[in-house]
Amino acid sequence: MVELLCERFQLPLPLPPKRAATFRPSLNVLTALRGALRRARDGTPDGGGLGARRVEETLVLAWLRAHRAAQNRRETAKLRVRDRAIRACLERMEQADLIELSPSLLCEIGGVGERTLQYVFRERFGLTPAAFLKARRLAVLRHALTDAQPDENIGDIAYKLGFWHTGQLATDYRRAFGETPSETRYKRFE
Repeated sequence: MVELLCERFQLPLPLPPKRAATFRPSLNVLTALRGALRRARDGTPDGGGLGARRVEETLVLAWLRAHRAAQNRRETAKLRVRDRAIRACLERMEQADLIELSPSLLCEIGGVGERTLQYVFRERFGLTPAAFLKARRLAVLRHALTDAQPDENIGDIAYKLGFWHTGQLATDYRRAFGETPSETRYKRFE
């Protein structure tokens, strides 16, 4: 019956709930059902097979609307959890030393699992949490290189931010900013 009505009214077929749920139709739906049942009982011209059919349709359509509303509530709750998680992660990134942070620590901070955190970061920034952290550290490095004193070593500045492999750093930095760390560093002194 549900499949037929979904097809007839061009509605998507709902997925079955993961656990049993109570369906409570609205007062308007119950009133309409009572009227249809009375007409069917009394044998009015609208009654009989048509009345029973109308009762079935009313019940199924009300169930579909309730099911869709429940799905919307679940989606809204998921969005709230995701927004809270991303907000907590970004706040922590502002306060903490970036070298301390890792995707697993961000999961703890956000109170979500690794897959949820991956999904949230990809949805919001188009990057995984690890790639976002790396991009953030690269941006901090760029700022540090432009503010560095002439006697400060690029390697020391990079090491403080968690970059241990200078070759990989140069590749990532060039990809992100279109120049090497040394080019950024020495532009200031020209």
